Amino acid sequence: MSLKDFASKVATQAASAGELAGDQLNTWMNDYKKATATLQTLGFEVGRFTIGMGVLPEIHTTLAGKVAAIEKERVEQLMQQHQDHSSTVTLRKGLLLAKRVSDHLDGRLESVTLHIKLGIPPGVNVELH
Repeated sequence: MSLKDFASKVATQAASAGELAGDQLNTWMNDYKKATATLQTLGFEVGRFTIGMGVLPEIHTTLAGKVAAIEKERVEQLMQQHQDHSSTVTLRKGLLLAKRVSDHLDGRLESVTLHIKLGIPPGVNVELH
């Protein structure tokens, strides 16, 4: 294989990987939009939002709100309504964990921030402050 053919093959594969990465970002963004729509009904707001591009793209974002806004029954009801949407359920489980920890500490922690990674693997970290 000549150098020109090799370069052409690498360029074609890179373009295909870029298209796959773009498709994956669209999927994650649609998923994120669904998940955040219901959390906004609880008073949570989107904070920072960054997109990392590489072989495997990833999105980092935050959702922040008040611990007092986390009503266990309402969160569980929303989880039941959206049980087929794993991202929404995962974020709500994070909220319930935050509420349980805050209650255990006698409400000393007033705010919660969910640090979300949409990527491979996805992840959610819960920060109370």
